[in-house]
Amino acid sequence: MSKKLKVAIVGCWGHDIYPTELAKHPDTELVAVCDWAETTDRRDVVTALAATHQAKFCQSLAALTALGKFDLVSINAPSMVIPQIFESIAPYTTGVLLEKPIAGTLGGARQIYDKASENNIMISIAYPTRLNPHLQQVYETVKRGDIGTPLVGSYTYIATNGPLYTVDTAPENLKLIAGGDDTMFMGYAVLDMEYLANSRITKVFARGNAFFYANYQKAGINDLSLVLFEMANGFKGSITTGRITTKHRPPIHKLDLSGNSGAVKLDYTKPDFNIYTVDRAFECPAGNSAFFTAQALVNDFVEAAKSARPAVYNSYDAFHTIAVQEAVKESISKGIIIEVEKI
Repeated sequence: MSKKLKVAIVGCWGHDIYPTELAKHPDTELVAVCDWAETTDRRDVVTALAATHQAKFCQSLAALTALGKFDLVSINAPSMVIPQIFESIAPYTTGVLLEKPIAGTLGGARQIYDKASENNIMISIAYPTRLNPHLQQVYETVKRGDIGTPLVGSYTYIATNGPLYTVDTAPENLKLIAGGDDTMFMGYAVLDMEYLANSRITKVFARGNAFFYANYQKAGINDLSLVLFEMANGFKGSITTGRITTKHRPPIHKLDLSGNSGAVKLDYTKPDFNIYTVDRAFECPAGNSAFFTAQALVNDFVEAAKSARPAVYNSYDAFHTIAVQEAVKESISKGIIIEVEKI
């Protein structure tokens, strides 16, 4: 029997499904957990995870790193503090799964990239849609050339059923929750569209505002943004993200790509997968309808560590998501086209 990978978990902020899945993976052993701050409102989740897996609960990062090295670490904290946590944990691990967004600033994202490169750390990010079976169907369709050369596309993610639509959330807390903007969800669009178009976004033009919620307006956070982008290979498209839905209306999460001989569309929330080409139109079977493929992401992360291969994402993907988000924010602020920064 192969030796289990030693795992540490820092915080359960955001979706606790990632640390939970990592802790219960058959090839891992949860050794220790700690919170991302001395006091948070999710301390009960962290301590419960430690109790369930008989892991050591540490009161601080210093206490955690004093235990020695870990094969894998899951960091689940607000974007503004992830770079500092990563800086502390980097010498003690060879693989880190980061909650999104991975940083609140471009400087923080660069800090993670540099430290990961310096310590040869495998990085993955909590954007599970890359492993969604329906996105894989779209990818294979494009790869086979069924729509010809991809030329244009669009991506929409209007989220719901989360803390951000709650209008009584205090404005001073919204920045912490949102990571500074509604661009929390921009990473999904960036990584999925670049994967399908086989290129990187190089420039953006964006508009955004707080149209719907008074507390967003007070906190200076957009609840709806529209982004026009261009990739290095000439592919062009748009991204719409926001938090304008309610408990009583489902999220909107879909994409489409058009090429010179056809088009493909995916609705994550149905999910429907449709291909339209010059000579046929048909629907593919839905198959596994789970959008939130967190388990697949964690499985990939663990298998990558075991086989010494890269995970589905890497440290440049992590940096690039923030680089695009920062370019979007700058474009919204200045009203001009902004080029996306590179390493």
